[in-house]
Amino acid sequence: MSYQELCVGVNESICTAIGDAAVHTLGGAEPPGDVVVLPRSTRPAQMPSWADSSQCWQVNLPTNQTTLACVIVAKGTDGEFRSVQDQPTHPAGCQGS
Repeated sequence: MSYQELCVGVNESICTAIGDAAVHTLGGAEPPGDVVVLPRSTRPAQMPSWADSSQCWQVNLPTNQTTLACVIVAKGTDGEFRSVQDQPTHPAGCQGS
C-alpha cells in the first residue's frame, strides 16, 4: 500500500477501513498519494438500503498526479464500510449531496 489515510475529525480506529472502502471504488488501482477522510454533515439524498444513514464520510483521493476524486462512504448495517456510489466523482459533485 503506497498511500495512507489522513484522518480529519475521524476516529483513527475506523479511518483506515473508510479510506480502503473508497480506494476499492478505483477498481484495484492505488491512488498516487494520500487519501483524506472527513465526516460529512449532510447525507446523500439516496442512501442505499444496506447503509446506516446516521453517519457517513467523504473521502478525497487522488486518481492521478493532478486530479482528485470524491467517494462517500457509509457503514452498513452489517458493520462493513462501503461506498454509497458506484464510482468516484469530482469533489464538487460531493458538495451537499
